[in-house]
Amino acid sequence: MNAVRRADFDRSLSAKVAGLRYRASSRLLELEDQERRLARSKEYSGAAEVEGRAARLRGREVSAFDAQRTKDETKSRAEFDVTLQVSSTF
Repeated sequence: MNAVRRADFDRSLSAKVAGLRYRASSRLLELEDQERRLARSKEYSGAAEVEGRAARLRGREVSAFDAQRTKDETKSRAEFDVTLQVSSTF
């Protein structure tokens, strides 16, 4: 019985996690827009500088998103394990 519940939970959690996606912050979107405007106006050195800042910010944001997603998934699994343990004692 618990194996079936575990499999159902794993399937639903996988679907939930797959539905999550990274969303860029407004600051990152502003930097990318600024980079495009600078490149169009042929200010390539300024565009390259802004691109570097945007790339660093995107890296930090993606890393933070991945860490939070992993943390939430681990927490959900732990809570489910507790629920299984409590339900199996009755």
